[in-house]
Parts: sequence; C-alpha cells; structure tokens
Amino acid sequence: MIKATLLDVAKYAGVSVATVDRVLNKRSGVRKQTIVKVRNAIAALGYERDILAARLSRATWHRIAFIVPRYPSMFSCLVQEDLSSMTNVLGLERTLVDIHHYDLEDAGHQENVVRNLSKEYDAIAFSGLNTPGIAAALLERVESGKLVITFMTDVPESGRKRAILYDNYAAGRTGAHLLSMLTKGEAGKLIVFSGLPKLWAHAERWRGFQDYIREFDCPFDLLDSVIEFGNLAEGEFQAARYLNSNEPFLGMYNVGAGTPAMMEALVSTGAKRKIHCVGHALTPHFARGINLGRVDVVIAQDPGYCARTALDYLLAELDEREVDEARIGRLNLDLYTSENRPAWLTEAYLKKSNIPKPDVVRIT
Repeated sequence: MIKATLLDVAKYAGVSVATVDRVLNKRSGVRKQTIVKVRNAIAALGYERDILAARLSRATWHRIAFIVPRYPSMFSCLVQEDLSSMTNVLGLERTLVDIHHYDLEDAGHQENVVRNLSKEYDAIAFSGLNTPGIAAALLERVESGKLVITFMTDVPESGRKRAILYDNYAAGRTGAHLLSMLTKGEAGKLIVFSGLPKLWAHAERWRGFQDYIREFDCPFDLLDSVIEFGNLAEGEFQAARYLNSNEPFLGMYNVGAGTPAMMEALVSTGAKRKIHCVGHALTPHFARGINLGRVDVVIAQDPGYCARTALDYLLAELDEREVDEARIGRLNLDLYTSENRPAWLTEAYLKKSNIPKPDVVRIT
C-alpha cells in the first residue's frame, strides 16, 4: 500500500500544502473548521508524519534533561549506560540528552538543580525526593511550558505529566510475601531497614510491606531502623547489635537504603545463625550477600530500562506521536537468587560504578 503524502492530505481536505503544514506544526492563522478538515483527512488517509524530516525542515533539536542522584552510584551508572547506548539513535533523531547529578541527601540541592536548568530544555525527567520544595520547583517548570515527568520514583504534587515507574507498592507486598514463605509462618523478630521516608518509592514499598503483614496477620515483630544517608554507620551498628544478641531473629528486610551497612552487619556476624534476608535493588553489595549465602532474594528494578522508557515517552510527546503504552506496561519486577544472579554484576563493576559523577554528563 502506497503511503499517503502531504499533498494527498491537502487534496483530500481541499486546502493547500502550506495549510496542512501549518496545522501539523501548530502554527497560528488557521481557522478551526480548517483544522478539523485537515485532521479528518489525516485520519481517513492514515497519513503518518515523517518526524525526522519535519525536524530537519525546521532545524529543530529536542533538548532533554535527566536529573538523577549522584548516589547510589549504581543507579546513576546504569541510567548513564543505558541512555548512552542510544547515542546513535539520538543523533539521527536530532535529540540532545544531558544527565544532571545531585546529592540525594540534600533536598535543597535538588531544588536548585531543577530551578537552575537552562530554559532551552524542552523536557525534564526527574528522579529524586518527594518534598514540598522540590514539587514547587518542578511545578514552576511545568507552568513555564516544559514537559515534566518523573521516573523510578515520584513527586505526585509536582504537576508532572506522567510517572514512569515500577509498582513499588506491589514490590513491598512481594517482600513481605517472600519473608512469610521463607520463615514458614514462624513467629519472631525482623530487622527492617525502612529506607528514606522522603523518597516516594521507598515509602510505597514500606506501605505495601506493612499492609501485607496486617492483612495476612503475619507473626512478625518489626524492629524498624530508618537509614538516612550520612548515618549508615549507625544503621550498621544497630543491625550488628541485633544480630549478635541472643534474641531469636527470623530475618532482615531492606526497603532500599543502607545496603552496604546491612551487608557489613550480615557478614560481620559470620554464620552464627541462619536468618532470612530480602531486599530491593540488585547492587554488588547484595550480589556479594547472595554469593555468601546471606541473602535469599533481591527484588530488582532496572533504572536503565526505566530511563530508556522515560526517554521514549518524552520523544513521543514532543513529536506528538502515540505513546507506546505496552512498553510502559512492561516495567515488571525481577526476582534474583543465587541461581540467577546476572554475570555482569561483579566487584569490578562496583568499583567502576563508584567513580565520582560530574555535575552534568552530555549523552549526545
């Protein structure tokens, strides 16, 4: 079947090619009735716009900013690697992508990064804390006409157009379900690294975890240890103190923060007792724990794939194309054990990911 052309659309609608071009590019000076006629012609003929040709004709480049934490370093490393894998495609599609890093423990720094972004950016993909100040900074960008989304975690009051993320509530429920299965209904205490309350993803996992325990009346006594960045040593001390005591602990659950401290506590206690351990995010720390037989299951999300999905969504919105909802729907959780740990997740990769991140990295 021969593809419909701009001329075909013009003839069908009874207007000039210039008028069709004005409608496609949302230029002023076209009556509403004419716009309707052109859109009807496009639908009737199945006309598909050549996005690249349109950009070339207008000498247009899309500029997109990704804003991610400098730490955890694995997160930013995977985002950068996956976006970098699209360099050739981005060049062909005339798209510039910059990754801006911030300090996760500093909400003020995150606000400043958002507010100080160049006005030349067409779109922003943000992953960070959920605070009133950060929400206000993102909302200012939305109100200035920028396309703003969140990915991996969310800032619901930011006015963002879409949140591209995994189901963190379900992830938390999955953690509780796994520990219930591993402990076989036995009553006892769980040490919980309950993450960062201001990080929406962590809060959702923790909510899902607690809801599951209440709904199924799991006989767990939760010893909650909120781990803030900059206080990991205290978290490690608390966990080690619990593990070295004579109390009957069943296991440990990690919502997302304090993984190094948790693993140091597990390793330092040696094999004095068998306790079950479930956590989130497949980092080399957890990989080491799996190898040592100290971690049972890791519930993983792929920040790199999520970032690519976010980029695809932004490009579709900027080009006024249909969004690939099926791809967004494929953001599914992965479960890793000692039997299926990815080969690339090694100590060498940990060292590579710990290389200091600059403030801005240009992908294209």
